[in-house]
Amino acid sequence: GLVLKISRHEVEWPLIVNLLVLLFTAVGITLLGMVVMVVAAQHMLATIEEAWEKGKEAVEQQKESFEALLSSLFPKFASERLMAGDHHIAVDVPKVAVLMSNLVNFAEIVTSLNSMDLLHWLGYTFGVMDHVAEHFRVYKVKTYGDM
Repeated sequence: GLVLKISRHEVEWPLIVNLLVLLFTAVGITLLGMVVMVVAAQHMLATIEEAWEKGKEAVEQQKESFEALLSSLFPKFASERLMAGDHHIAVDVPKVAVLMSNLVNFAEIVTSLNSMDLLHWLGYTFGVMDHVAEHFRVYKVKTYGDM
């Protein structure tokens, strides 16, 4: 038969070297995976922060729109109290005058004018009413057409 004379040292060192190469490769792959995970986590965090900021901006815009709507519907003191969360607002006013106006034949007037003339007529008519209300420091509650 064939007899090989190999020392223990000749067998162990290649095995140890191969195990070390395998170990360092595994550590390197693990570290690379960790780096990739950290980069991905940073990217996800940046995406979440960006979405959060956009959401905050959208909420702020909606709040401003809501405040503008309240201010157009109610006197300043009432809209401020509503925005502060007050749901029960009652004010005693010793002297009140109410003016209700009606544009007679409004529907007929509207249908008889072309769109540009109608726009000018409405702007003038309601502009005069707004000017009079402002001149007398009267709070105008609502402006609307035929129901």
